[in-house]
Amino acid sequence: MNQRVKEIRDKHVRQRVRTITVGGQTFVRMKPYSELEAQFAESERFLMIPGYEQAGGCPNDQQVHVNFINVREVFPYLTAETPKEILERTFAKGLEAYEG
Repeated sequence: MNQRVKEIRDKHVRQRVRTITVGGQTFVRMKPYSELEAQFAESERFLMIPGYEQAGGCPNDQQVHVNFINVREVFPYLTAETPKEILERTFAKGLEAYEG
């Protein structure tokens, strides 16, 4: 396990971060919203807002990240030729997924 993974695990308390090493490569799994909500949601004390970061990429390795807040559905990684196209596709997909 590399030093950065150890630092993250120690910082975020072992029960919140799980690791598995396969073929010499360590993978990290943090708790999803549903598990954190069950642990922390307390009316009038602690507000949990579901959301996620949608990522997309271009052939030249440019990445685009858009945050969706107060949603529970996720859609797949998007690709396009330009960051503008990714933003447009992400916006259209967001409207489609969360309409109404």
